[in-house]
Amino acid sequence: MPLGNLVGHSLRPDTKTLKKNSGLAGYRGIARDDRGRWLGGFVGSLGVVTMSCLTTELWAIHAGMTLAKNFNLNKVIIEKNSNEA
Repeated sequence: MPLGNLVGHSLRPDTKTLKKNSGLAGYRGIARDDRGRWLGGFVGSLGVVTMSCLTTELWAIHAGMTLAKNFNLNKVIIEKNSNEA
């Protein structure tokens, strides 16, 4: 079944500090179908962070939406812990 025909995809982006007290930050995430099966993932590094946590979270969401677009996923639900993003 083509990925674009699945319904109820979910993206779960996550941000984290790559090395404690280093000032380095990155993000990662996964995409699953409506049955919880893994469809793909993404990971990225932002290097030395002088920006807010919100900016990092938005980069993670952007990467997840890029993954969704590349796989022609529709009806995507983004699951985030942050209320701001």
